[in-house]
Parts: sequence; structure tokens; C-alpha cells
Amino acid sequence: MNDAVANIPQPADGKSLTPDDVRPMLEQMVKEAVSHIHVPRDGRDYDPDVLQKAVLDAVSALPAPQDGRDATALEILPAIDDQKSFPRGTYATHQGGLWRAYEKTHGMRDGNAWLTGWRILTSA
Repeated sequence: MNDAVANIPQPADGKSLTPDDVRPMLEQMVKEAVSHIHVPRDGRDYDPDVLQKAVLDAVSALPAPQDGRDATALEILPAIDDQKSFPRGTYATHQGGLWRAYEKTHGMRDGNAWLTGWRILTSA
């Protein structure tokens, strides 16, 4: 057994297998995979009735909006006080832009809102 294994030629990089050797195998694999793709009938790739039902089902599953409750009420502070701490989710104007605290803040370091948990949403 050892002699039989020893007589097997060692593969050489780039020489023992060529693209021409692999091409037929790849073509067969692609042909097989493509053969499982559904063929559209009469140029139609969907059924309008099925699509309409799917859309109606999805829309009917959405919760109905409640008066005064379908949007988040934002209270935007007129400025970021660099000596104060603010809870996560606080909105404020700062340097001409709208900012949001993405974590609890603990005052500002060197006047830099970014380093203290604020992220800019819009700028002027």
C-alpha cells in the first residue's frame, strides 16, 4: 500500500489542474442550477391576484394609528449645556445642527459633543 501511494505523482501548482479541466464541471453545475429556476409563463413572472393579496395581508397586519400617538413627540433643547448631563435620547441644537444623545452624557470634554455621546443628525 505504501508503495502504491508513493508512486502517485505529486501535484504541481498551476500544472496539475487547468481551467480547461475544470470548465466542463462548472458548466454542468451552472446548467443544473439554472434548470431549477421557474420559467415565466407568457412573459409574466408574477400573479397579480397573489401579489394584491400579499400586499393587503401585509397592510392589514399593521397596527392602526391612534390619535396623537402615531409619532414620537420630540422635545428639542435650545442648546447643549456643557456642564450638565443628559439622558440617552435627548435632542438638542448645537453649533447650528440637531444633535441626539446616544448614551447618557456627562458634560462635555473640551467642548466636543461627539466625544461625550452626542451625534449630529442634521447640520446647517
